[in-house]
Amino acid sequence: MPSVISNTGPLIALAGIGQLELLHRLFNTIVIPPAVHAEVLNEPAHAAVQTAISEGWITEQRPSTTLSV
Repeated sequence: MPSVISNTGPLIALAGIGQLELLHRLFNTIVIPPAVHAEVLNEPAHAAVQTAISEGWITEQRPSTTLSV
C-alpha cells in the first residue's frame, strides 16, 4: 500500500465524523508535517489523530528542503 502526505483538512473532516480509519484503509502510512500536527492540536480531531500517531500509521516528518526538477 502507498503512503501519502496529508494536510489538516482530511484529518479534521474524517475524525469529525468518526472515520479517520478510512485513511488507514487507503494508505499504509499518512505523513504529516509538524505544522499540520500543530493545527490539529486546536481541533476536536486531536484525540483521534494522536491515537493514530501512537499506533504508528500517522507519522510526523519535517519537509525536506531538497528540490528536484
